[in-house]
Formats: sequence, C-alpha cells, structure tokens
Amino acid sequence: MERELASSPCKTTTNLIISMPLPARFQLPASLLRAAFVAALLSATPALRADDVPVWKDVTPGGLASDANTTVSSVDYGNGTFVAMGINFDRATGKGFDVSFTSKDGSAWTEHTLDFPATGKVRFADGKFFIFGAAPTQKIFSSTDGATWTNVPDADSEGYLVGLAEGNGVIVAARGAGLDGARVDVSTDGSNWQGVALPPASIFDTNEDIAFGAGLFAVVSAGTSLPHLFTSPDGRTWTAQTGLDNGNGYIYLAYGNGTFLTQENGASQKVSTDGITWTTASPGVQEDIPGLGLFGVATRFGRFLNGQFISVGGGSFGFNLHASTDGQNWTSFGTVATSSDYIRDLAYGGGHYVVICPKNIFVSGAGGTQPPVTKTADLSVAFSDVKVVPNAKGTKTKFKGTLTVTNSGKKPANGVQVGAYLSDDQTFSVASDQFIAVLSLADFGFPTLAKKGGSTGALAAKFTAKPADLGPTSGKYLLIVADPQNAINDGDRSNNVSIYGPLP
Repeated sequence: MERELASSPCKTTTNLIISMPLPARFQLPASLLRAAFVAALLSATPALRADDVPVWKDVTPGGLASDANTTVSSVDYGNGTFVAMGINFDRATGKGFDVSFTSKDGSAWTEHTLDFPATGKVRFADGKFFIFGAAPTQKIFSSTDGATWTNVPDADSEGYLVGLAEGNGVIVAARGAGLDGARVDVSTDGSNWQGVALPPASIFDTNEDIAFGAGLFAVVSAGTSLPHLFTSPDGRTWTAQTGLDNGNGYIYLAYGNGTFLTQENGASQKVSTDGITWTTASPGVQEDIPGLGLFGVATRFGRFLNGQFISVGGGSFGFNLHASTDGQNWTSFGTVATSSDYIRDLAYGGGHYVVICPKNIFVSGAGGTQPPVTKTADLSVAFSDVKVVPNAKGTKTKFKGTLTVTNSGKKPANGVQVGAYLSDDQTFSVASDQFIAVLSLADFGFPTLAKKGGSTGALAAKFTAKPADLGPTSGKYLLIVADPQNAINDGDRSNNVSIYGPLP
C-alpha cells in the first residue's frame, strides 16, 4: 500500500495518583492538602446534567446475595441477551463455575445450571458467547443464548480467558498464564482454535487484557517483568513493544474512537493512537475524595461500550464509574453502592448498562433503561472505479479504486479505519469474511471527519494482498467497510459497506 504518513506531536503530562482503596485514617501534611485543593480548583471539569448520570439499581437475582457459595464474575452482551457467568462452588467435589444468568433487559435474570467447569471472563464475538474451561479440561465452550453451551475443539494451551478481540479476519483470545506460559488462541470461525505462544525470549508474567484497533491486536501484562505489551497484525506473529515498559504492569485494555486506553497498576492511565507509542492520560479520571478534594485516581476496570470508555474507580469510598470519549477527559457515570467486593465486569446492550459484582448485579436507570445516545457519527463509504490487478510475478494482487468516506452525523468521527474483505455473499462479518488489508484515514491526512458533512473527498486507494493469502477470488464479493471494528459510535451502520462483485 502506497501512502504518505501524517503525524502530530503529543503532550505528556503527569497526574497525582492515589491508588485505591485508601487506609481508613489516611492523613496528609497541611501543605500538601492546600496544594491538593488548589489543584482541584484548577483541574475540575464541568459536571454532567443530573439526567445524564445513571442511577444504578440493584437487580440481583433472588438468593444470589445470600448464597455463600455462589458468585458472579463476568458479563457480556450479544444476540439481544446479557449473559453473566457465575460459580456455585461445591467444596466437597471442587466443581465450580457451573451457572449462568441471562437477561433480555438487564433487570430480570434467569439462572441456568451448567455441566462444565469454566473460569475467566465470558465474551461475545462473531455471533457467539465464549467461555474457556478450567483446568484440567482446558476446553472452550460457545453459546448463542448463554443457556445452552457447546464444546468446541480444544486449543493447545492453558489458562483462563481474560479478553477476546476480533479483527483482520480472526478472533484472538488472550489467556492468563497457565503451565505453558502466557499465550493466545486464534480462530477464523470461532469453532477451531490454535494456541500461539508469545515470544519465548521475553518474560511475560500473565496476560491481562486484549484489544484490537489501528490494524493491530494488543495484549497487556499485569506483572512486574518486562515487556508489558505485545502487538500483532494477525494474532499469530507477535512483537514485544517498549512503550509501556516504564510502568508497574497494566490491568485492562480497551480501544475505541481511534484510541487505545490502558491502566497502569496503581498509577495513571495511558493512551495511544497506534498501540505502540503511549502517553499519560490528562487530566485522567478524577474523584472528589472526602477530606482531600479532587484527585486523579487509579481505576480498577474499564471497557469501551456504546461509543465511550467506561471505567471504575474507588474502593473504601464507594465504587464510582466514569465515562470518556477520548480516554483523557472524564465525567461522572454514577456510583454503585455495594459492600460485596469490587466491580468485576460491565457490559452494554439495548439501552442498558449492567455492572457485575461478586454478589450483586446492577443495571443503569430506573427499570434498567439508560437514555440512548442521541448524537452520533454517521459514516458512509463509496468505493468506485474498481480494478483488480495481479502483478506480473503473481506475488501481489491490488484492489484499486476511488474511495470516499463521509460523516453526516451530529458527532465528529475520530481515527476512522477502512477495511477490505472478501466475502462469499454481500453481508459483512468481521470474523468470517476474509481480511485483505486496512487503511487508516489519518494516514491520508484525515485524523477526524467533522460532523454534518465531513468528507475525505475522492481518494485513490489501494488494498494489497498476496494471492496465496487470498486463495480463489472468482465469484466472491469485495467489501469495503468503514469502521469494521465498530470502534466509533455510529448511529446508522447500514451505509458503512461498499460492495463490488462478484469478482471475475
């Protein structure tokens, strides 16, 4: 692919970070307290309107909070359903993680008894929920509804599921380190998985989370050993990166709106546009701590949901949620009042946010409904004058055309990517369609498409691949897709795909 790169300088700032929870009788010298209050006045951000901040409602299924043996650990949303995984631990047999809870609206939950042990997070990708089996079985299970599960062929690696990401035609699962070290599992269809070891020359304590963006998969480590970050374009070939090696390990990773976001353990959040070069988020998450004022705080967990990052801070002062569209400037997203340990996971779907604690399930808004986002971007893509050109040596195939991407929505679109895929039909699926290549509009001089008519205009674009990677193309369709990873809050995705074909 031939293009000119555009870049802009980044500013690095440092926040005062307090790791949570704080000791009950925490005290600071008077001089530091005075400085803290001055900093609070200077860095305070305008509060959201009261009706913008969710009121969280406890919708814990009956008996869960009082059952000493049952806890819930993770949640995700797909196919119109929330699925939460739990454990009903029988100490006599050692069997656990054998219940799931499902809900259509986030308020009313149904419990299902499972016949397999599992551990780690449940995640949704390519039309299915996935959960990875606990030792010694190491099996992978999938489900379309969270109630009925099917065992898929074993991957040749160990460790629990910490995160799942899809892109460039594959699904990649990051596992916590097992006896065979930190590994990932890769699949093209969600049914057949291959275990892949991270470079053995490095010490990677344990995977902690994974995200896909800017054409790359990125995995972060929570350990103290270096490196803390690996990246890969395909989930199979990984490169150790040094951009996060000055930290103390990283506990979550998310991507959206053209930005990667991670949290350094006990310190500041970091952001990146390419997954390789990182800066400190500024001002970052701030909380009004009783007796101290407004301070930057370390967060415990975060995901990109419904067009924004949601992160969780707090501890002994309560569990405060925060929202951000860029990973740097944050506003309050309400407080969850629970005494049952910390927030383990959160998900969004159908206008509902759901928060999981070990003994409680919370949903946003009275009755579980969070007001929908009314202002969004709206991308459309056109790819015309298409030519498929193999070179004379047969080593490359170029898909040339005139590319135009337009944003007619009411919000700007940042970090837009455009992917090219081969499909057996005219319906796009990021996991099952065959990935060709991805372009970043920032590389063409468009880091942002303005709202209400922002456009690239006509661009001469090329998507290049090796014929051996593509296989037979005759009869297939070329799909050019704006924002194939759904990383941008786009109000209408029906116009995000340009279709050419069938190919001769």
